[in-house]
Amino acid sequence: APRSAPSGGGVLLTVIGKHFVDLPTLTCGFSDGSTTPARYLTHTRLECESPLTNATSLRLRVATNGVDFGEEGASLNVWPEPSLSSIEPDEGVDDGGDLIIVRGRDVGHLLRSVGSVDCVFGAVRTQATWLRNEHDDDAVSCVTPTAFEVTQSPQMSRAVVPVRLAPTHTQVASEAVLSFTYVARPHLRSLSPKMGPARGGTLVTMKGANLNRT
Repeated sequence: APRSAPSGGGVLLTVIGKHFVDLPTLTCGFSDGSTTPARYLTHTRLECESPLTNATSLRLRVATNGVDFGEEGASLNVWPEPSLSSIEPDEGVDDGGDLIIVRGRDVGHLLRSVGSVDCVFGAVRTQATWLRNEHDDDAVSCVTPTAFEVTQSPQMSRAVVPVRLAPTHTQVASEAVLSFTYVARPHLRSLSPKMGPARGGTLVTMKGANLNRT
């Protein structure tokens, strides 16, 4: 676990098997010929990182001495790592609900590989919609969650949060990251005077919170 990882590698994998031995030569080997060092946990469990690869799927093997690998076991699906370039708009209200567009190289390639992706705000996911046309398929849209869901802070006037893309059915998100800024929505408390002539020209004073955003 996990059963999928980005092509850029570096994802910590938990491997379950038997007869593992706590040795410094313990190694994970992959079907593309790459290897990564393994860390012994128990005689049935170890950890290692996924490799940098151009493959779309990998089979994993383990070697106690770093050379003699056992039979191929678990499979790992590999998805292409997108390079994110922009998020529009890059600012929205703290109670969420804003539609944003995320663009970047290989976003379409990612979607063709995995089927569906999420926008990940901090650790909060929202479903992304592929904006696909004959000229450009490297963009998705998604709706922002509330700032409280992302930051767990009940009071804030401004918060900058990371935004990534992730295949819907994996916990691993892209290394590429953009930023989205939450700003507290203005709240009007009083208006003075409350009446004026129809011809206009009356100076009105408004009081409230976060009015500097208007």
